[in-house]
Amino acid sequence: MGRVFIKLWNQGDKDFVGGVIEEDGKVYPTYPKTIYGTWQELKRPDGTVMGRYLTEVLRGPGLPNDIINPDVLLRNGSRLPPGVRFIERKNAGINPYEFLFNEH
Repeated sequence: MGRVFIKLWNQGDKDFVGGVIEEDGKVYPTYPKTIYGTWQELKRPDGTVMGRYLTEVLRGPGLPNDIINPDVLLRNGSRLPPGVRFIERKNAGINPYEFLFNEH
């Protein structure tokens, strides 16, 4: 993870404040007011969508604990507050081997 951070820094990405390595081996740098997650729809028994909520959440510092609470999200129309950056988790994460050893 340290080597990934060094390469990110050298590429000009200096905003991360930490990170985690997930079970899939990918590195997820954490950024202030940033959430990695997956949106799931909350449906009524008839199939109509009531709203969305977040699952598989990884969040950086500066966010309140209840920001990912499904009740809070539904009250807000399934929207995150202004100033919060959302990154779709399935499109994120850094494979350290590809990132470090490919010449891109």
